[in-house]
Amino acid sequence: MTDLEEGLRGASGAELKAGILGRLDALKEQLAALEKSGLPPDAFRRNEAAVRAIAAARAVASAFPVSGTTQGE
Repeated sequence: MTDLEEGLRGASGAELKAGILGRLDALKEQLAALEKSGLPPDAFRRNEAAVRAIAAARAVASAFPVSGTTQGE
């Protein structure tokens, strides 16, 4: 079991949503740092695709109301 899976076990819906959004924010910061590091232009295109994927994932996570548990109350 990965650290992520272990951390999600038994978490409430609000905790899961906060964790997902937090990880997405951290990934976005890492991508921004990579862009500033002087990578070749091809790498920037890949980063742009990742940022679009992050934005889509945030939209999906934000679209679902949190019931307070992972059991679908």
